[in-house]
Amino acid sequence: MLTLFFVLICIVSVLIFLLAVPIEINYEFSNRFPKKSITKVRWFFGLVNFKIEGNARNIDLKPEIPKRKKAKKKHKTPSRYKTGAKIFLAIIRSNGFLKQSLKLLRDVLTVAEIKQLQAQLGFGLGDPADTGRFYGLMSSLFAFLYAIPRVNFAVTPLFDRSSFEAEIAAGLKIVPIRFFQAILRFVFSKACFRAFIAATKAIRS
Repeated sequence: MLTLFFVLICIVSVLIFLLAVPIEINYEFSNRFPKKSITKVRWFFGLVNFKIEGNARNIDLKPEIPKRKKAKKKHKTPSRYKTGAKIFLAIIRSNGFLKQSLKLLRDVLTVAEIKQLQAQLGFGLGDPADTGRFYGLMSSLFAFLYAIPRVNFAVTPLFDRSSFEAEIAAGLKIVPIRFFQAILRFVFSKACFRAFIAATKAIRS
């Protein structure tokens, strides 16, 4: 019995030690030309190094030209951007979610050492009114990001098309055990639960 207890203590101690070792992450992403997605990870004091490369999602930025067809009954099908925007708006409009998200961001930034963060983003929902409303709702978050040291952040609303464009370069160091604590507090918060219910209703509607 004592041997089993000792083994369990050793296993838990090793896990805590491993989760307490900082991880350095460098990430580059662009779905503009040239497209790229590169993640470099350095862990355990440089003994563990690996690199992950992938292709950024190919998004057609050209406006769609409707083709002429024979007269038929029109069935309006919402685009994937509008559907996603509807769900996203329902989430951020739910009571307390935006405040809880800002708290999560502050907690993550507290436990993470940001070496650099450069982000040039562009988004459009296909409808200028929806794009403007979304930009207005997110303005408080954008203002918070602008004030963070070592962060170069810019967002451009695209009123003429449905698209998401991004160029991101980030470098940070995190301690996993502290990072997980912040994530768990957010996931199990009342605001996150209300946002989940709001998203479910938006999908069904």
